[in-house]
Amino acid sequence: AALEAGVTLIDTADIYGSGANEEFLAPFVAAHRDELVLATKFAIERDPARASHRGVRNDRDYIRQAVEGSLRRLGVDTIDLYYMHRRDPSVP
Repeated sequence: AALEAGVTLIDTADIYGSGANEEFLAPFVAAHRDELVLATKFAIERDPARASHRGVRNDRDYIRQAVEGSLRRLGVDTIDLYYMHRRDPSVP
């Protein structure tokens, strides 16, 4: 229905459902990848040992880990727009 209505931007984030939203969208993205602009965000870190913890990370190692996770969960080789959900001002 979204495509029929002209919606072509799919925007999600690795924090939504702790990655479950990216997994949920994966079959739709796979079926319509050439019709969509795919965006997802990173930077909000969760700690499984502390459910209420939410940190902000923008360091290179975290970004690499986050994008690899998003690519895997979304089932794609590329993300059209990958951007920060929150900024850590201590990271240049």
